[in-house]
Amino acid sequence: MAIKELRLAITSSELKDLVEARARYHTDRVELLKAEVTRMGELLDDMDEEASLAGKFSNSGSAVNSLKSKLKKHRDQATYFKFFAAHIVPNETYELTQHDLATLEVVEY
Repeated sequence: MAIKELRLAITSSELKDLVEARARYHTDRVELLKAEVTRMGELLDDMDEEASLAGKFSNSGSAVNSLKSKLKKHRDQATYFKFFAAHIVPNETYELTQHDLATLEVVEY
């Protein structure tokens, strides 16, 4: 018998732990980024006000928009991993490919 493709066998319990850890990671990032957006927003509001008082135009919103984009990405990933964890079939063995490992953020693909 020839092995055509590498696959990793992982129990449903191990998979659930992994997926829940990724959900926590992304949830934590969401909280950090929310705080950063608030902090940056306040700083940029101050900068915009100073620019206005000086008769100048400030284009400082792009930094906050970048943070908001990252926040959305992490929120979406947290939602994905929470949903995934809730739908893992107990007492099964899953065979994962490199693509699966990249989707689970174990490796980059």
